[in-house]
Amino acid sequence: MNGYERRKAKKINNIRAAAMDLFMHYGLQKVNINEIAKKAGVSPATIFNYYGSKEQLIIDVLTFQMNAQLERYERILHEDIPFTEKTKQIIFGEIEVLSRLSRVYGGTDLELSPVLKFLQTYEEDKLLPFFTRYIEAGQQEGFFSEDYNVSHLLAYFDMYKRQMIRIMETLPESEQKPLFERFTEFFFYGLTGRRAE
Repeated sequence: MNGYERRKAKKINNIRAAAMDLFMHYGLQKVNINEIAKKAGVSPATIFNYYGSKEQLIIDVLTFQMNAQLERYERILHEDIPFTEKTKQIIFGEIEVLSRLSRVYGGTDLELSPVLKFLQTYEEDKLLPFFTRYIEAGQQEGFFSEDYNVSHLLAYFDMYKRQMIRIMETLPESEQKPLFERFTEFFFYGLTGRRAE
């Protein structure tokens, strides 16, 4: 990487970090390119030169965040820990990510069709293949019945994490972890609880 490429990469990292920080604190609607540029130490024209629009900057920020989260999930899936612990870490990661996305990207008046299209494509191309591998690993370890269709298990997983987000958002932080532990038991063992080995 030559000097120009290094400087450009540094500017992009600064823009991305500034955008993520401002979006997290104020949401999409209240943050404009001028504020991001000021925080990143670049001109608004630089941001438009790199991204072309605010929507494309949002997509870049989302890509960065989601790729980092997916890499973390891949590491968890390959760790030498019990499958139930892998599931807890992955589900809690999904709850955190979806809560953050809802807080930051929800309720905006921006024209987000390119962002929505990106999210759909990302889910189809990257998230679904990962969660399919996760379910297949769970079937191999005996945690999910091999009689169940993978697409049905994916729907169950999605239903569970979305409902957990709704519940967690209503609780004080001190009550979230114990409830999450209890609902992880429900996830694996249903209402009958752990069966004798």
